[in-house]
Amino acid sequence: MKLIASLLLGLLLSVGLNASERKLQRFAVFEKPYSFSNYFEFQSDEGPCGLVVKKRFAYLNVRPHYEVYNAKGQWQATGVARLLTLGAIYSWATEIDVYDTAGKRIGLIDGQLATLAAARFSFYEYDDKDKSTLKAIAYMDKEKGSFSVTDPDNDKYLFMHLQRVFLPNTQDHWKGQVFVDGAIDERVLKVFAAFAVDHQEHFRPDR
Repeated sequence: MKLIASLLLGLLLSVGLNASERKLQRFAVFEKPYSFSNYFEFQSDEGPCGLVVKKRFAYLNVRPHYEVYNAKGQWQATGVARLLTLGAIYSWATEIDVYDTAGKRIGLIDGQLATLAAARFSFYEYDDKDKSTLKAIAYMDKEKGSFSVTDPDNDKYLFMHLQRVFLPNTQDHWKGQVFVDGAIDERVLKVFAAFAVDHQEHFRPDR
């Protein structure tokens, strides 16, 4: 009996650990609005893989905040949109700084003003000295229904694809697939995916 109990306990701990460490590969993002917040839930065939929460009226400033949680509900990072930019008017120009739980900046999602794409966002990673490195670029297609995230030096090298699923008479969701694990910090990717769902109507109104 002790052996069986030990095996069951080990199995439960393994499942819990796997859930909290489940990486983004193939996933879908669903927006669920509530009275004081919007939840952007990340789901895969293996189960939940975290969520991003955008709270309303939770902060003294008016900048959008995107809080990242893992599958066990543990806070991992926060994305904060910059206020005094064209992103306050145009979604494609939004700039979002991403901080870890200690308040250290780990990334930047930078909407580009000059681009031939429908929208273009650059992903920067910050080191311990707050020095930035360009890690990837996201391009929105001409139909404004998907993003391709690529190597900054080779736009033929695809890191991730994010596709809006248009559904009549219901809330749209987005599907994503990560092709290169670790190319971009997953916390930053989750903030970007939540932002894309959050602003989908600004990129392209529903059909």
